[in-house]
Amino acid sequence: MLQHMKLLSRFHSSETNKKIAFVAIVFICFLFGMILLFLRNPDPFINPVMYAEDGTWSALALREGWWHALINSRSDYFVFINMILLFVASKISILFSGNPLTLLPQAIAVISFSFFSGVATFAFVTVRNISSSVLGGIAFLAVLLIPLGTTQNEIIGRVLQVGFYMPIIAVFFLYWRNKATNLYKTALIDFFIFLCVATNPFVFAVCVLYLSFELFKKPNIKLFFLKNVSLAAPVLLLMLLLIPRMGGKGGIQQDFLIDNVVEALIARPILYPFIFPWYENLSDSLTIIGFFLFAAIALFSYIKSRDDDSRFLIFLSFMTIVFYSLATVIMRPGLTGVLSHYSKTFPDRYFMGINVLVVFLFIVSAGQIIKDKHLRFLGISALVAFSGLYVYWNDYIFEWSSSKYPLKSSFYFSEQLCMSEPIDGTLNSSIQIYPLPSWKMVVPSKYIDKHNCM
Repeated sequence: MLQHMKLLSRFHSSETNKKIAFVAIVFICFLFGMILLFLRNPDPFINPVMYAEDGTWSALALREGWWHALINSRSDYFVFINMILLFVASKISILFSGNPLTLLPQAIAVISFSFFSGVATFAFVTVRNISSSVLGGIAFLAVLLIPLGTTQNEIIGRVLQVGFYMPIIAVFFLYWRNKATNLYKTALIDFFIFLCVATNPFVFAVCVLYLSFELFKKPNIKLFFLKNVSLAAPVLLLMLLLIPRMGGKGGIQQDFLIDNVVEALIARPILYPFIFPWYENLSDSLTIIGFFLFAAIALFSYIKSRDDDSRFLIFLSFMTIVFYSLATVIMRPGLTGVLSHYSKTFPDRYFMGINVLVVFLFIVSAGQIIKDKHLRFLGISALVAFSGLYVYWNDYIFEWSSSKYPLKSSFYFSEQLCMSEPIDGTLNSSIQIYPLPSWKMVVPSKYIDKHNCM
């Protein structure tokens, strides 16, 4: 009996040590990711400025309150996670300067690096769970170093674009939802998925895909309802509230141009992470061939996969990619007018969320192929070639010398604060921010401290 208790104690001690080691690895990955993101784009610290909605949404919150801004930042849909991140950034500015505006650009940069590093770390944890730590590390770096064309300076170090990552975050959470063993874990995951839907409405379609897969797998309607009501009910209610508000072209005013539809649907959102150095040499025929090759890899890995978790993740990721790409063009048809026969990748922000899903699916698929001893060499070769692409063409990814998309043209945000002007008849002041000249922050004058202005 005593011997049995000693063995049990050693087992629990070993398991505890493994958990501590895993938490340490995750924390190190997160910190390393933040450092790597800083190296990718140090411009938010070199040239601290307020940019677009990061400024106007923060200003709305400072004028009307954070709860008001949470609901009213956009007229067409909610941006809950954006507002939560901006709220945290404002508190960081207050903590280090005593003012919500003084260090707001730098605080937003820290929060942005944290967010994108957190997503990459989540990819590591997820891939590690179904494959190995090595593949998890490749997924971590691939998501972290996703090529963003010439406009990564409006993405890395900013908060306004994080909504495009909500679908891949939802895919991660839905994978872990299937593995949840008790009610409180499921409810917590469902809450985070709700936040994703309340930031990017497309996540509703991801939830529908998931529930369809679950219903097909478990035809017992009662069991299906009991397991998924905590996910379906709040998400459905949210979408009923959002549908009357949604519409518009998402800031893209150009007309639909059928000549560029293959580029907008496949080349830029799906193939770009694999061919970014040669993007200008693509054609519609090569794009279609490339898509069928990518789809064949996903299908083959799905068939070869030996476990239900991996098959579920491959299915959900692939279907999310297809529908996300379709939804992007349907909701923003002007993208077909902006893209111009493979001559440019702008606006990169609309495609980055699909890009990270694509590289994630590729690595998961390669991991399943590696498990087959007859095909292991093929899978390893694909991953080595993919990794080599990012190493060799790193100048497309890192902008440590200068930004390819500089935002600051004349003044830092600290100087713009000094040049702010009171608005007659109000207690507010107007601050010019970037992009010039139309973007301004209207904030309560009490937050503007000009004592140190020259």
